[in-house]
Amino acid sequence: MKTHARLTFAAALLASVLAAPGCVPLVATGAAVGTLAALDRRTLGAQTEDRGDRGARRQPDA
Repeated sequence: MKTHARLTFAAALLASVLAAPGCVPLVATGAAVGTLAALDRRTLGAQTEDRGDRGARRQPDA
């Protein structure tokens, strides 16, 4: 049983080491976006509506 526990621990450690580099950008981005949202005086809904049209092309009036 002890060998099985060591193997499980080693597999979990290997998986976390391989996944950790991918998590750093996600955590940093989440922290930055959360900070910017918290510092903005507008509500989160207003911020979302303002950013929703960014990049969308307007259709010319016919």
